[in-house]
Formats: sequence, structure tokens, C-alpha cells
Amino acid sequence: MSNLKHENKGLVKLLAVAIIAGLFMGCFFVPKTYAKYIPKDYGVFIGVDMTTASIKEKTSYIKKIGKYKEVVIDASYWSNSDIKKLKKYSTKKVYSYINIGAIENFRSYYNQFKGHTLGEYENWPEERWMDVSYKNWQTYVTKTMGPKLSKKGIDGFFVDNCDVYYHYHKTKIYKGLS
Repeated sequence: MSNLKHENKGLVKLLAVAIIAGLFMGCFFVPKTYAKYIPKDYGVFIGVDMTTASIKEKTSYIKKIGKYKEVVIDASYWSNSDIKKLKKYSTKKVYSYINIGAIENFRSYYNQFKGHTLGEYENWPEERWMDVSYKNWQTYVTKTMGPKLSKKGIDGFFVDNCDVYYHYHKTKIYKGLS
């Protein structure tokens, strides 16, 4: 019986690898003849930093990203004018990434709040789970960070790391998120 279990585990692993490889191949190795049929309705581009890009790079980013109808960017790294230029293409809605359940050590406000974190964020060494029940964090998100991003001309937010409640299942965390 134990040999059968061992063989089944191996088969399951092999199938999992095959499925993942198939998905990878389908997502990244689409023949050019079919590429024009891939919808460009929605795209996530939170790694694009327009603050360090040259004018040529900015123009290229805006042209490529502007082909999508709805996009998520990290507006912290985009100027108001770059967002306006993006909207001149076919982009109708621009949402900004906003991280409310965790805090990254490269953010300007990290030192202000690092003492109110709950623990390490697995596999993301630059990030820690945030104590969303901390009133000063709530005020910062709603009165400083949110309005600052909104003034850049975005249409809404892509809110990340609400799963802090899954990791720290406490009433105060639930209420902090609410």
C-alpha cells in the first residue's frame, strides 16, 4: 500500500508540473498570428516606475500601457501629466495600487509605521504585515495616501493585502480593515 501512495504522489506531482508548464506555455508563447486576438481590456503594471524613466521610456510605456481599456498602476510612481497622457490612448480607467494590509520598506512612510507591524510577510523580505487597527495608519491611508493618489487623476484603487485578516484573525484587524 505504501508503494502505491508513493507512486500516486509522484503522478500527482508530474501532472501538476505538466499543467503549470501548459499554462505557462499558453500564456507566454502565443504565436504572433494569435496575439492580435488576445484582449487588451485589463492590465496590471504596478512595477512601472515613471519617476526614473527617460522621456523616451515614458513615451514607450504610455503607448504600450495605453492600449488597455483598464489598467492598474502604482500612481505613487506616476505624475499627473503622465496619467493624463495615458488616458489619451484607449485607456478609460486608471486604478492605483494601494497596499493597506502590509507595508514595504521602500515606501517613504515606512519608518513612520514600521513599529506597528505584525510580522514578516512570507517570501517578500521587503514587506511586513501592517496592524490595520492602528488608528494613525488608518488616518494616513484615508487622509494622506488615498487623497494624494486621487489628486493624480486616477479612477479608483486596487486595494492589496486585505488578507492580513486571514493571517491575523482578530476582531480588531477586521474592524481596522472595515
